[in-house]
Amino acid sequence: MVLLQVLGIVAGVLLQDHDVRHTDFQQLPYHRIFIMLFIELNAPEQVLESINFEVLQSFWYSHQVLLLLSSPRITEMLRK
Repeated sequence: MVLLQVLGIVAGVLLQDHDVRHTDFQQLPYHRIFIMLFIELNAPEQVLESINFEVLQSFWYSHQVLLLLSSPRITEMLRK
């Protein structure tokens, strides 16, 4: 699914940005991207209703990947 690839790219850029900026990292732009995509893809339209479950699965999977990949970084930041 193309959505999963797009979410993967956004997540990859998010992690790279976090690695580069460390404590200056701003999460709000990424949060807005994820929220706007989710809202637009869950709009009450006949065409989109047939893929609602796949959209939800894609966002859940991306969230889980971000949690797994970022947990060592978060614990490292908390130790400092």
